[in-house]
Amino acid sequence: MLTRSLGFREDCKIEELHEGQGKPTNCSRFWNMDFSLQKETKITERTVIQLSADAFNLLNHTNFARPIGRFDSSLFGRVTAITGNPRLLQLGARFIF
Repeated sequence: MLTRSLGFREDCKIEELHEGQGKPTNCSRFWNMDFSLQKETKITERTVIQLSADAFNLLNHTNFARPIGRFDSSLFGRVTAITGNPRLLQLGARFIF
């Protein structure tokens, strides 16, 4: 299974234009790709083993946080943090009897 999140982060501010249309400002896109593999094997008639491997943020894409928005800050307009998680790998096994 392959899932992908592609959209604006929840903390984006919407700037209202004079025509009443809104557009996201001070936001970068949040991009994440997860991947999962599963294999089920019968050992006997009544026993099964399930093996799984999951990868979260498969491509290890960096998602930058919003820039500093305080006018009195010397860091105004700079991005100083990242959001989201680094690549995570997970292996699993389940024995069903």
